[in-house]
Amino acid sequence: MILERARLLLEQGRTNDAIREVKQFLQKYPENDEALSLYARCLYDKNEIPEGIEVILQAIRIDPENSFYFYLLAFGYYKKDEHFAALDNLNRAISLNPYNPEYFGLTAFVHLEEKNFKLALEKADEGLALDPENITCLNARSTALNKLKRTDDAIETMQDALAQDPDNEFTHATVGWNFLEKGKHIDAAKHFREALRINPDHRNARAGLKE
Repeated sequence: MILERARLLLEQGRTNDAIREVKQFLQKYPENDEALSLYARCLYDKNEIPEGIEVILQAIRIDPENSFYFYLLAFGYYKKDEHFAALDNLNRAISLNPYNPEYFGLTAFVHLEEKNFKLALEKADEGLALDPENITCLNARSTALNKLKRTDDAIETMQDALAQDPDNEFTHATVGWNFLEKGKHIDAAKHFREALRINPDHRNARAGLKE
């Protein structure tokens, strides 16, 4: 009950309240791996990435067969730009559970950072084969197509993503960059502004608008 409340608070953006609930729970059950993983997510949300990594490593020591924990660890390394470690842990997550499209989506984004655009597209498509509506994979696919100069395909992909989640700031930012690549500055600015309306701190959208 406490963890469910904490999870809901995190989803509502009330991260400090979520942390208070989780810490209260961990005082009684310090070896509860689910609570530790939720605490790690809270720390990531506050951009306390090294601290989050330490906490998720504790959860992995308790349950080394939980694929989601390796995904969370990979996400921490991705945020730290430690791409080799991120991919290593994503491969472990996928080996434990090859049916979660989010694992493939994050793998695609790591390859994008490494400028391995074809491989990023392959991984995004693998995730979409599991769930054609997965927002992470749709965004990764569109970004990879854009980098490969297949802009029309990229825009078409993002229309699907917007249909699934029209209030996703990351999706609007991706669409903005796609239109910018096509030279459609008015359309690009519209989506960058929408991303910033949803999340005023979205750095990628702010950079796109400045561009």
